[in-house]
Amino acid sequence: MNNNFELPPLLRLPPELRREIYSYLNLAPSPEEEITTINYALDWPFFEHPSSTTFTAHQVDRCRCPQQSSRRTNTRTEDHIYTRYVCHGPEVQFATRSRSLWVLEKPGPAFNILRPASQDEKERRPDAGIISVNKTIYRETIPLLYRQRNFLFLTSICSRGRYQAYATQQWLSLHTAYARSQITSISLLCQENEEDCRLRDVAMSYVNFSKFALRHLVNFQSLCLNVWSSDIPLYPFAMLFHRPEMRIYVKTHVGDPELYGFYDEGTFMSQFGDPNGQWAESYEKHVKELGSEEHDSEESVVDEVV
Repeated sequence: MNNNFELPPLLRLPPELRREIYSYLNLAPSPEEEITTINYALDWPFFEHPSSTTFTAHQVDRCRCPQQSSRRTNTRTEDHIYTRYVCHGPEVQFATRSRSLWVLEKPGPAFNILRPASQDEKERRPDAGIISVNKTIYRETIPLLYRQRNFLFLTSICSRGRYQAYATQQWLSLHTAYARSQITSISLLCQENEEDCRLRDVAMSYVNFSKFALRHLVNFQSLCLNVWSSDIPLYPFAMLFHRPEMRIYVKTHVGDPELYGFYDEGTFMSQFGDPNGQWAESYEKHVKELGSEEHDSEESVVDEVV
């Protein structure tokens, strides 16, 4: 007995025809697409004057957040200077497909030069509305949409840091475990002010990102880093090698640009570990914590934030 009349119109089509439709919608990355750019913006709801035009080596923003208390309580604190990991972090807003896309024209040690996407780049953007039709189509299309894409998150200038690793993690946490399980590659720019205006907070952000990736990106295969400063603490990424077949590609821009591929923790740490050993104890602590944490199940949804 043929039960096709009970199915949505799209599912009545043969699988090979559905795949052609998915291809027309650019769900799978094209051969010309080396990187998939997603734009984001940071919103600071507790700042008195959240300007992004004044650059300093220290945080000088007056913050009115309840600090470590829940945002849902009525707890009030006195105005204070913003401190990352004590105050509430920024809210991250991701640009939708209907918004203009800005891509990386030229990264630099101090700031990035962005440009509007070309017409060809716009046309390669996937139209992912179809994934919400029903569960069957969702299961068919999500692997096409996320596998083999190299995701890079970009925003405009922000004096307190662009929070790139933080924003990347926030975007990933918005997805189901099944969608996250299809993520295979992510890029990060490792340069002054890309993550935070203070280097001591950069290391913790990279620790949080790496631990999140190990817990929730079960098929994560490669991390691509563009590095402009030898002072950027890259050691937290070494814990990603606890994932079998993990690869970290590092393009350094200190002196003559060079590209390195790393396939094990020891080699990576010998190149980018802290020579003074000041991070060794904290690194071992984070690695031990990983042993007691479980991966999320295929149907769970992450509700945690950094």
